[in-house]
Amino acid sequence: MRSIAIVDDSPTQRDRLAALTRHICMETLGFEPAIQCFATTEELEQAITTSGNRNFPSRFCSIALMDIEIDGGRNGIEAVHTLFPEGSGVQVVYITGFIEYCTAVYETEHVSFLLKPVKTGELEHALRQAIANAMHSGEPLHITVNKRDTTIYPERILYIESRLRMLNLHCTSNVIRTYMRLSSIEPQLPDYFLRCHTSFLVNMHAVEMSTGTDLILTNGEKVPISQRRRKLVHDAIVARSRIAPHART
Repeated sequence: MRSIAIVDDSPTQRDRLAALTRHICMETLGFEPAIQCFATTEELEQAITTSGNRNFPSRFCSIALMDIEIDGGRNGIEAVHTLFPEGSGVQVVYITGFIEYCTAVYETEHVSFLLKPVKTGELEHALRQAIANAMHSGEPLHITVNKRDTTIYPERILYIESRLRMLNLHCTSNVIRTYMRLSSIEPQLPDYFLRCHTSFLVNMHAVEMSTGTDLILTNGEKVPISQRRRKLVHDAIVARSRIAPHART
C-alpha cells in the first residue's frame, strides 16, 4: 500500500484532493492508497518526527501533494527543502493557485507542478509519474556481512531468500549472505518488493512473468508463490501493468 501525504490549509481543497486521489488510485491505477492529510507543514513535520522516520521520510510517505502558500507556518517549498531534500525518495507534486511559483519550485526536487483547480487527468498523470519514479528509487540498505558494514542499493537485489537464520540476497551479479530475519529487512525495502512466500521477498521489477505457482525473473530464475499469496501477487502484477505503459510518457 502506497502512503500519500496531502498538505493544504483549506479543508475544502484538502478533502477534494483526497477524494480525487483515492478515486484515481483505486479506479485507474489499481491500488488502495493510505492517505494522510495535514493543514500545515508543521503538522506534517510533527507526524514524520513522531513516526521515527525523520531521517528516512520515504518510509513515512511515497508521495507528497504539497500546497505552497499555507497559513500558519512555512510555505510548501520551504517544507520540501527541509523535510524531503534531494535523494529522500519522496515524490513531490506541488499543487497551488499561484502560477508565479512555477520557477521557485525548481529549488527543490519534485515531480510535477499543478494549478488549482486540479483537473483529474493532470493529477492522474502526475501520480503515474510519481509512482514510476518511486519504483526506481530506494534508500541504500546498511547490513552487516562478515562483521563488516555493507551498503546495498535495493534496485540491485532480484530477490531475498530466508534459510534458517540467514538471508540470501540474490543480486544482479552476486549473492550476499547475512544473519538477519526477513521481517527485519522488509520494512527497509521500497514498496516494489513483495512478500510472495513466507521465505521470499521479490523485486517486482525483476519479474518477467508468473506461472501462478512461480515468478519467472528476467535472468530465468524462479521464485515460488505460496498459495495464500497468489491473489496478492496477481493483483500486484495487474496494478503494475496499469501504471507502467503510461509511466514512461
